Amino acid sequence: AALAEYAASQRPGVVVLALGFERFGAKPEEYIKYYDMARLGLRSDWADAQVLMLGGKPAIRTGNYAIDNRNFLLRNAGTMAVRILAHRPANRRIDAYLLGLRLTPRELVARRKEILHILKDGANPDALALRLLSETIKLLKARGNRVVLLELPVSPALLEDPADLALYQSYLERAPRIAKKLGGEFCRPNPAAHPPAAAFPDYFHVNDRAAQDRLRHELADCIAASAKPGRAS
Repeated sequence: AALAEYAASQRPGVVVLALGFERFGAKPEEYIKYYDMARLGLRSDWADAQVLMLGGKPAIRTGNYAIDNRNFLLRNAGTMAVRILAHRPANRRIDAYLLGLRLTPRELVARRKEILHILKDGANPDALALRLLSETIKLLKARGNRVVLLELPVSPALLEDPADLALYQSYLERAPRIAKKLGGEFCRPNPAAHPPAAAFPDYFHVNDRAAQDRLRHELADCIAASAKPGRAS
């Protein structure tokens, strides 16, 4: 919600939101946990409203950037200090957090178990999760934006068990209907462009440059195709 509000703050355009079964299997406390982690250095009325919907308490807003985003600044203080001392500006990298991301075998096993549990829970999308996404889409469209819901790929290594693969395929069959109900255009990259397991440092993120480029082109083609007259999203 915070990034969506920021993206729509200047002028109407195309806003792409991530879709995936993990969004519908997460509990309210999971959303609150990520909010409290202060991973973004910006504040948002849209996000604060959703925190209230989740039963949480938004952080106090004073209008002073340093105060309102103090947790974000503290979280990144070490990196910022080094850059200041070295007179080295930050490079704009949308995937910087992936650099060096590696999980131990034990962490991978635990993460896989957690994700598959969410896959089972997400078989029936949580009403609150649908409401959160629906509210964001309504706000974006009210500002004149097109909203594309992108089905993110997962690592093939996650779905080696036929039962898990069947659950995932069932979700993919429902995903376009979910997107339409929420008011967004559905986009799923061509399976031929699906990254191999080696491109995933975990089960969701892609850190291989060539695979990233293929997915970007797939997204661009999907947006262009759905914009043509007579083409359904």
